Amino acid sequence: MYFSGKTLLVIFGVAICINALSVENFNVTNPPPMMNSIKTTKIPITEGDWTFDVITKVEGDKKTVTSAITYYSGKTKSVVIVPSILGGSPVTKISSQAFGHHGEINAVYVPSSVEEIGDWAFYDLNTAAFISFANPQVKIDDFAFQSSGNAKLYLPSNTLLKNAGGKEVFTNNTEEISLKINNPTNVIIGGGNYLNIS
Repeated sequence: MYFSGKTLLVIFGVAICINALSVENFNVTNPPPMMNSIKTTKIPITEGDWTFDVITKVEGDKKTVTSAITYYSGKTKSVVIVPSILGGSPVTKISSQAFGHHGEINAVYVPSSVEEIGDWAFYDLNTAAFISFANPQVKIDDFAFQSSGNAKLYLPSNTLLKNAGGKEVFTNNTEEISLKINNPTNVIIGGGNYLNIS
């Protein structure tokens, strides 16, 4: 019987696969550890003036649920207090262009729960006098304040940041305060710790 080179290669490959899959190589009681797989789901929700994603991350037995603000639709408030809880989950991020193009905003207070500010998050807020962050370790994208030249950036005095998002960081005349936010009908919004500017 004559086999061509390609046929022998296929037969050899099949033999290796069968050997690798033999019952002796499986250990059913102690399967090999799986790679650290992270499963993430995002559900967009709107409550009142806030549109946000509820993000669920599952890694092994660990499950975390957070909220990321994707858009603020309010048009009448000159002072905006960002909730620390939306959809029953802590707000940990303000996403790209969440506060873009708001000519009515004079001040924004961001709670200590927020850990990350996306690029262009506060785009074109030229009327804002200041934006206050209560988390001294907040990660602010380099382009977070594009076209928001007038707004001063305030962080707590224990921050290590001197500049963030292309702005100088101010820490003087600040104090941490706790606020409670009254919930509108059928909305789960929470207050938290904020940095007040005096």
